[in-house]
Amino acid sequence: WSDFINTVYPQTPRIVKTATWAAALEYSLARFHFLDLTQRELAEEYSVSVTSISDKYKRINAVLQIDEKGHRNMLEYLKSEYD
Repeated sequence: WSDFINTVYPQTPRIVKTATWAAALEYSLARFHFLDLTQRELAEEYSVSVTSISDKYKRINAVLQIDEKGHRNMLEYLKSEYD
């Protein structure tokens, strides 16, 4: 969260429903670590919509490049395991 806020500052997002951002952050971490966790599961857990999680995740990923960094880390790990 700190990385995201520090990167977008001073244009920080308007936070209306904290549960939506919390779910999106959890989803971001799950994606980064390749965990089997869906937006639907998080929507039920946090009582928010899948659409709102998706929207916030897209904003986080656009700024922090979660998917790209996760894939890069996985490739580095696999190379180190099989070299």
